[in-house]
Amino acid sequence: MELVYSDKAIGKSKKLKAKVITITSGKGGVGKTSTATNLALSLSALDKKVCVFDADTSLANINILLGIHPEYTLHDLLSGDKTLKQIMVDGPRGLKVIPGATGISEYAHLSSKQKTVLIDALDELQQQFDYLIIDTAAGIGDDVLDFVKASQFPIVVITPEPTSLTDSFSLLKVLKRSDFDRTSYILVNMALDFDNSQTIYKRFESAVKKYIEVDIEYLGFIQVDETVISSVSLQCPAVLLSPDCIASRCFKTLAKGLNEQLETTETESFSEYWENQEHVEASDIEPLSSPVREKIGEINSLTKPLDFNSSALFCTEQLNNGSLDKQYVAALIEPLIESYHKAYSIQPSPAIQAIDKNH
Repeated sequence: MELVYSDKAIGKSKKLKAKVITITSGKGGVGKTSTATNLALSLSALDKKVCVFDADTSLANINILLGIHPEYTLHDLLSGDKTLKQIMVDGPRGLKVIPGATGISEYAHLSSKQKTVLIDALDELQQQFDYLIIDTAAGIGDDVLDFVKASQFPIVVITPEPTSLTDSFSLLKVLKRSDFDRTSYILVNMALDFDNSQTIYKRFESAVKKYIEVDIEYLGFIQVDETVISSVSLQCPAVLLSPDCIASRCFKTLAKGLNEQLETTETESFSEYWENQEHVEASDIEPLSSPVREKIGEINSLTKPLDFNSSALFCTEQLNNGSLDKQYVAALIEPLIESYHKAYSIQPSPAIQAIDKNH
């Protein structure tokens, strides 16, 4: 199918304007989307042209928080049925919104063709606005990692809850494994006050720097406020519902500080990451070793798919007779262990224990 949005990639001679800020988190329920929406509106209040891009393709919420009802969504853009201009929606304070596609789970992992459409659209947005706020899905999916790694200023939202800290720790660990080398900025949401936010951040920072050695910085905090809870049910962001409430003042301070920090920062192309990734995928990935290919071939040749118990028995037999090489064993066991720990809330490593200590 030929895509309606088929413009060529933005030429290098055209100056990109927007600073790209990605809002993400290790788990859901930490106020990530509320943070993205209120921050965007606070930047708009500084007379900045701001666009919010709802990149959570399985559970889009920004349009709900803003009380808007888009006719078209990201689904229509990625499917090639509508253009970027056609799906863009007007929000309060001059804010522009690219609505996400609620419940479209097949877009959780974008195809190469869809990424091309997305890249072209994001390049176009970078020329039109001062700030582009990307609200990702929660977790460590490939689409989340891609948006974080491609952005200029990644913000990780954490809360005092142990599960938020442990899952954000996992997010940073996965980013490190994928060669992400930017500084991640930590925003403590639902903090009691500044001192409480510092205690939470320092506990998190200690574990992160000791066990995964990535660069993080304290960005700020949003104080716990009943207005934020009410704003969700009323479909009116806190900064509009009650501009002088505690949370609104925190967002105003956050927006002002970010603007001062990024105003003099050189803008980078949002699409360059994906262009480099495509080159890596095409030429730089090392092929599987012969033993691994043979074992995959054996499994694929089975007439019926194995259930979990049969699969485990098969792998155990192969391990016992020495048929699997180390590369295959490592690739097999590590994701299973991590998934098991996460599914049953087990905290096996000293890193995770360090995060929860004295909580």
